[in-house]
Amino acid sequence: MRFRTRLLLIFTVAIVASVAVVDLLVLGSTRQAFERSETQRADALVLQFRKEFDRRRGELVRTVNAIAASEAVRHIAGNPNSADYYDYAAPEAATHDLDLLELVAADGAIVSSAQWPARFGYKEEWLVGGIGDWKRWGAFLRREELPQGVTLALVAVGTATEGDRKLYVAGGRELDREFLSTLVLPAGMRVLLYRNLEARFTPSELIDAAGPAVSPALLRPLIEQVQRDRRESSRIVGSGAAAESFHAVPLP
Repeated sequence: MRFRTRLLLIFTVAIVASVAVVDLLVLGSTRQAFERSETQRADALVLQFRKEFDRRRGELVRTVNAIAASEAVRHIAGNPNSADYYDYAAPEAATHDLDLLELVAADGAIVSSAQWPARFGYKEEWLVGGIGDWKRWGAFLRREELPQGVTLALVAVGTATEGDRKLYVAGGRELDREFLSTLVLPAGMRVLLYRNLEARFTPSELIDAAGPAVSPALLRPLIEQVQRDRRESSRIVGSGAAAESFHAVPLP
């Protein structure tokens, strides 16, 4: 091979190598910029979801406290014959757009239940178990028993007093697909909710606004990680054009 030919090959290899290095540097820089942008976008979306969820919590607390402060409920609190009001909760729940509403005497006996009228007289031990001031709790998550099964609900508790008598007002909204469909979210974001508070993974408890989530097993590792660590975590699920970035947030 002549010297001129060898020199041309060396220059060609050097140029190709330089272009390859530049491409790698540009690709790496672009990927980092994209990842930073996606992280910032995810953080903004999670913040917006938290604000919306907290708004719902505050709205529920105000609604329950307003019911507890009403003249009608204070009258019930002061009336020793609670059997007269066993059917009070259902229409009151409908008026305030609540899925759950119970009036409970100071000893824990149910005076009226919107979600389960037949439980009149049964005891709600969790309401009188020494929690103290319910105002400190705000709205919280609770597994609620219904005639058709168990559901996860956002619940708040208010207190009505009349003289030396007390009445608890426990109201809430189910965290179901209807709840998710009413959340105001930005374009490009969807919300899934895993409703099982137990350690065992239950695919049917992962839902979105349309109902049971598609391919829930794909999110099992992320869900179990968040349940174990009790903190936010992220993961990309799927590949290619079908890939989605999920950011899991444990609710209070």
